Amino acid sequence: MFIWGNFKSYPSDTELKDVLKYPIPFADGNKKLWGKDVQLSNPLSNTELISWDSSIFLALSKNTSIIELLKDNYPDSEDLSRYNLDID
Repeated sequence: MFIWGNFKSYPSDTELKDVLKYPIPFADGNKKLWGKDVQLSNPLSNTELISWDSSIFLALSKNTSIIELLKDNYPDSEDLSRYNLDID
């Protein structure tokens, strides 16, 4: 179990020097997660898995099949963009 964490995957040909051109991702206090247009925090990444205060698990991915698989296995899950519209 993770209390706070932001885990990313990158294409295998991605170089560290390119990843480090962007800010280090974080979960605690990241207001960008709760906006209308939620996007991966690093445009080079494929998938982002976030543990937010150990009470919420967020999954963002360019690969829609990953998101669909999660939704199929966790039917109570919600679309983060739609959820954020309700809290604005």
